[in-house]
Amino acid sequence: MENEVDIVCEDCGVTFVVVLHEERMDAMPTRCSMCRTRRVQSQAHQQTPKYTGDRNEYRSPMACEYPEAPQRGSSFRAGGRKRSHDNIHVRKPMFTAVCAKCGSTAYLPFQPSKFQEVYCRACHHEKRGLGRKPEES
Repeated sequence: MENEVDIVCEDCGVTFVVVLHEERMDAMPTRCSMCRTRRVQSQAHQQTPKYTGDRNEYRSPMACEYPEAPQRGSSFRAGGRKRSHDNIHVRKPMFTAVCAKCGSTAYLPFQPSKFQEVYCRACHHEKRGLGRKPEES
């Protein structure tokens, strides 16, 4: 037939017939069906086996199934970016204001509004009932 081609298997040397389908043929086979099956099965045995045991069995979170996978610690989110509170060396900008009670300088991590009463650390602790803290220098 004109749509058939004889090919010699590169593994075992047996001649086999391939029927050509013009719309479906990507590449000509180089192995007979027996050698192709044998090769696929040998490649399947070379792959790492998957865990098929009891799915409710405890597995340590420290044992990584894929050691080449990037490890994510507690300081990483799902994009691999660090959380902002992990950067302890970065300081917030501080603002100064006059204490409403004693008139000393108060250092604040926020910009106070004009109408907001602001207290220094010692007066703030005293007002909350925590006792007056000594002045920090």
